[in-house]
Amino acid sequence: MKKTASLLVIGFLFVSCSHKECCTIVDTEVLIMYLNDSGENLFEIEDGYTESNVRVYYNIDGSWKREYQGGGMVEYEDGTYLSVSPSLYILEDGYSETKIEFSNSEIDIMRTKISDGHNTYVTEVYYNGEFKWESGTFRSFEVVK
Repeated sequence: MKKTASLLVIGFLFVSCSHKECCTIVDTEVLIMYLNDSGENLFEIEDGYTESNVRVYYNIDGSWKREYQGGGMVEYEDGTYLSVSPSLYILEDGYSETKIEFSNSEIDIMRTKISDGHNTYVTEVYYNGEFKWESGTFRSFEVVK
């Protein structure tokens, strides 16, 4: 009986992992803390940013497409971050581009290098042309506005 159960488990694992979509891990969240010149978190002050002030767009074939699920606020011990799921559409140069637009007409561009293997995850982040993050640490950074 134990042998039969073991064979069934092994068979199930073999069959279930033979389909690419079942075993792909997607981990692309990028956390951005926005600060003013005084070091105050712009999501935590009066007249600061709110989730409704932020819109996220993906560069797909040279056109910006609004992503309605692309961003939201997340709170950690050290403060409030904007959580952004970057575009998974890879441009010719090997990066994806995500536009973050604020209601006060500020526009920032986040470029991300996305792994191209079996699993999907962010390996590098550039924000407005400045290198901000490389794999190996907690995927977060600060931006002073």
